Amino acid sequence: MTLEQSFFLNILRDYLTGIDTQWLDELDKNAVFELAKKHQMLGIAYLQLKNSIKERPDCRQLYALLQRGYLATQFYYENRKRAFDEVCSLFRGQGIRFFVVKGFPVAALYPTPEMRTMGDVDMVLSPTDREKAHMILSEQGFENRVHADKEWTYYKNEIEFELHTRLIYPQIISDDKQLAFSDRMWNYVREGEETNECRLDWSYHFVFLLLHLRKHFLNQGVGLRLFLDLAVVIRAKAEEINWQWVQTQMDDMQLEKFSERCFAFCEKCFGVSSPIAVKAVDESLFEQSVQKIFADGIFGYYNEANKKNFVGNEIRAGESYTAKMFKNFRKWFFPSYRTMIGSEQYAFLKGKPFLLPFAWIYRLIYVRKNKREYSGEVLKESFSSKKEIDKRNDLLDKWGL
Repeated sequence: MTLEQSFFLNILRDYLTGIDTQWLDELDKNAVFELAKKHQMLGIAYLQLKNSIKERPDCRQLYALLQRGYLATQFYYENRKRAFDEVCSLFRGQGIRFFVVKGFPVAALYPTPEMRTMGDVDMVLSPTDREKAHMILSEQGFENRVHADKEWTYYKNEIEFELHTRLIYPQIISDDKQLAFSDRMWNYVREGEETNECRLDWSYHFVFLLLHLRKHFLNQGVGLRLFLDLAVVIRAKAEEINWQWVQTQMDDMQLEKFSERCFAFCEKCFGVSSPIAVKAVDESLFEQSVQKIFADGIFGYYNEANKKNFVGNEIRAGESYTAKMFKNFRKWFFPSYRTMIGSEQYAFLKGKPFLLPFAWIYRLIYVRKNKREYSGEVLKESFSSKKEIDKRNDLLDKWGL
């Protein structure tokens, strides 16, 4: 772990315990800033460092950048909270029962709720209320941009809301026990005392947070924020959560090793004691894990290696490396007729499937001439290194995934 990475974990530990973090002369200021930016924690970094860097001439630029991030985080939180309160009021007024997951409920437990960033607001409601909710939001100026099976998304003043009817979708996770756990969600909804909005029982919600983290770990990638969420909930709700029940649920879904790794990781990174007995993380595994998590950024977008995650998952599920690489190659160089007619560039194919071979030749010439760099990247992805995939899958095995 680099000095800057270790220091950044100190920032988060100090943040949870309410003490200022003292700047160190030997730190690379750009590296610290980039870590805060990649993990969407500029506001937290500002709050923790402002007192020790404000008067330092050599930290003026860092102070200004962190302050700008802090103010932007504060601004978006206020706008999002205003829009959130509006939606809650609209739904309650029309008798729509709902609950909110992840972002807002977890943010409320942070030392400074407005510093817990989020890209959208996830709300879950009954399928029978979805059309009614759509009409209400549309009438109030919310723009519906996605109308898919998994979620409907709405925007107002660029604040995004996702309306769901499930916590876990079979299109994404085919595990029967996880789907059964999701199907029981309404049994664990409690009425909020202050706003009358529905919320999940924290024991159930915590298990869902673990499952959500697992999904990102396996697929797009996962940064520090989802682990910090776990640490925040453990600190704030330790006495309210039924930890034996949580452990039983994870055991039932054969994720006991994964949950133990998460608890141990939170303990080692943030100094938050595990609510259940866990084995200490092996130092080499911790270093390997923390490097991946730092590299991933907020949801893996910063880590180019994550482009191979889905290939690795399919190989772990039983498909041979050679067969998968050949399928990737064939899929890109020889797309299906259905795929080709989905592009306006190949509209001439519609109703003429016999022209498909000529369309392939035209496409290869076009890409070679106009998108050389892109075609090179696709080739690399089509023939992913078996060594890289095996290394990544070995890490997942050690995490119980």
